[in-house]
Amino acid sequence: MLQIYSLSEQIKVDEEHDKRLGQIAALERQMKATKQPRRKRELFVELQKLKLH
Repeated sequence: MLQIYSLSEQIKVDEEHDKRLGQIAALERQMKATKQPRRKRELFVELQKLKLH
């Protein structure tokens, strides 16, 4: 579905998207660095939630 935004709305959407991509990258780095299986699973669940939105 294509949505048409005004310039200010598009800037806001782009900033939110960039922020989410940064959070995803940080979680992926944490997940790779973590040795504990339970914590790794928690990070994986958080990562999946971010990717769905």
